[in-house]
Amino acid sequence: MKKILLPLFVIVMATGSKAQAPKLCLFEHFTNAGCGPCAQQNPGFETNILNPNPGKARHIAYHTPGPGPDPMNQTNPGGNSARSSFYGVTGVPSVYMLGNQKQAQPGGFSQADVDNVWSSGSPVKIVVTEVDNGNNRDVTVKVTSVAAPPAGSYNLYVACIQRHANYTSP
Repeated sequence: MKKILLPLFVIVMATGSKAQAPKLCLFEHFTNAGCGPCAQQNPGFETNILNPNPGKARHIAYHTPGPGPDPMNQTNPGGNSARSSFYGVTGVPSVYMLGNQKQAQPGGFSQADVDNVWSSGSPVKIVVTEVDNGNNRDVTVKVTSVAAPPAGSYNLYVACIQRHANYTSP
């Protein structure tokens, strides 16, 4: 009996002392449809970082009003401008990982960036649920601690993204 209890105790202690929730890598990406460097770098970012990591990374694209015309900016110009101002974005393409943890052009990120965030875990678990009510959706965000978070004060920012928008002309 002792032989079984000791390994079981060690397993329980090891899992209990490292209680962590998965930590997703959030990329906030500032871009523009009339931007040449964006057209060159964004596809590689999608191919090399976003597509291989659907369970580890989240992406929010903000379409700025310049340097060229961008009809996607008109879907939410106020929100795009507010977030650009929040970060002090002065040019595109520009990507911010986990707020201000790392800022670079799309080509400046690697799989190691995503893997390092994912493996670090989080003492906070966030669960988002939604209910489709036809033209509306009800969203609930539940935040729970799974371990002691670091000391400090925290803010919760919740973003709603639109994956597809239809335009009358390309």
